[in-house]
Amino acid sequence: MVTQIPGGVLAERFGGKNVFLYPMLIAALSTVLCPLAAKLHVVVFMAVRVVIGLCQGVVFPAMHSIWSQWAPPLERTKLTSITYSGAQIGNVITIPLAAFLCYYVSWEAVFYVFGLFGFVWCFFWFLIASNSPNECKRISRAEQSYINSCLVGQVKQRKTTVESNNELRKPWLKFLKSGPVWAIVITHTCTNFGTNLVLTSLPSFMSEVLHLDIKSNGLLSALPYVAFWAGINFAGFMADFLIRKKILSTTKTRKLHMLISQFGQAGALIGVGYCEPGQKILAVALLTLSQGLNGLQYGGYIVNHVDIAPRFAGTLFGISNTVATISGIVAPFIAASLTPNKTILQWRLVFIITGAILIFGSLFYALLGSGELQLWAEIPTEAGSEQTETQRGGRAEENLEGKSNRTSL
Repeated sequence: MVTQIPGGVLAERFGGKNVFLYPMLIAALSTVLCPLAAKLHVVVFMAVRVVIGLCQGVVFPAMHSIWSQWAPPLERTKLTSITYSGAQIGNVITIPLAAFLCYYVSWEAVFYVFGLFGFVWCFFWFLIASNSPNECKRISRAEQSYINSCLVGQVKQRKTTVESNNELRKPWLKFLKSGPVWAIVITHTCTNFGTNLVLTSLPSFMSEVLHLDIKSNGLLSALPYVAFWAGINFAGFMADFLIRKKILSTTKTRKLHMLISQFGQAGALIGVGYCEPGQKILAVALLTLSQGLNGLQYGGYIVNHVDIAPRFAGTLFGISNTVATISGIVAPFIAASLTPNKTILQWRLVFIITGAILIFGSLFYALLGSGELQLWAEIPTEAGSEQTETQRGGRAEENLEGKSNRTSL
């Protein structure tokens, strides 16, 4: 949590590639060392896990910073959604694989195998990734020119590995006074509460309420992640389709995805709370549906940092995810405190509270959210240059509606 804002700032200053790479390399090494640390002392093990958490805190802010340099506005949601969906593929693989390794090999094997995966990823990231189109030698000049032209006025394309402090000075007060920024922070916090509660408490719920064994639990616990992955990718393609075809403005597209996602997820979770212990298939189906609908948020606020302030996207994501992480930490403890006897009635209350939080977050976002580039995030264009509607990410279309979504508090 504590490295997310610094991670975003560093990615905007030095580029996302290395800010992403080195912490992941340390995290992979720390994962391999976990079994040894556990044998030495529980405090040593906890310290190693803290190091892993600190390293992984920079990941999503750095990712947002990279996409602010690479993603044309009309492809922005699709590209970011594809990359974020990779996390769900990882969950789909690791949950049953971890159960398999624990059951047939040893618990230590889980850390060795996953640490090895981390080293392999770092190798390919080092070879393939670039901070921006201007630093990439594997794309054509035409593609580089296209991406740069689409982002005129939104980001200053990187030409060096380090940007000057003057170019990247952060308007912290503007962040604090911005309605769209607060909309992102609040809905991020609410959605993170729901996502973390469901996904961290899911194995316990399936074991204690549905009475599934470890192998079945591992397999069925992966199903919501599959649905989450599908929902994320669907949202990415659908959001860009709606914006590209001018069916909806960027602002309306983001709000629509959040309302459908969070109201739908809330309804499915509350439905789980009314399932009887013997209705295992129905409960798993509703949990899976809830996470499929949850994936639609990736057509909403997740990419919204890049919409409203591309050149500060890493920092803004670091801010919102720092606050949201607090709710994600609290959520499992709330679930545990409300379910001392592990009964379906106690879990019902947990799911109702979660549903209410999700609905509140989506309504807050619908009130203050925006898909427009904010005035304080603009980069003045050179004299005589003009921006097309595509280059400005659909702002011209939204301004024709006679509304200003550049809300300030």
